[in-house]
Amino acid sequence: MSERGSVTQGAPCWIDLWTSDVQASRRFYGELFGWEAQEPSEEFGGYFMFTRQGVPVAGGMGDMGDMPANNTWKIYLSTLDINDTVSRGEELGASFVFPPMPVGDMGIQTVFTDATGATLGAWQPLSFSGFTTWEEH
Repeated sequence: MSERGSVTQGAPCWIDLWTSDVQASRRFYGELFGWEAQEPSEEFGGYFMFTRQGVPVAGGMGDMGDMPANNTWKIYLSTLDINDTVSRGEELGASFVFPPMPVGDMGIQTVFTDATGATLGAWQPLSFSGFTTWEEH
């Protein structure tokens, strides 16, 4: 398995799936890529991780309260300073779905829509830098 030791500013560092059918998605990606779906975390609203050979490769989440999942994958880009990323994004026409939010001691996240309508996430790592497996499915 190819691994990277660090993630540079602006590089992809994580992906997650917002799915309306958690069980079918867990099974599908397990069969397709050999990923193992870990148990959902009640602490994080049912969010779960996919791993491959014990290494985290992606995350997943079902409906969030009254917000039904839209069956999309989202990529997160690494940032050294999420507040600066928000300020710069707003200056350039991005709108933020929610303000920077800590995810336990793992990192700080936000999700935004850029000026063209593309939705992305930003991740400032603390104890979790994101995926380390590189150039493999």
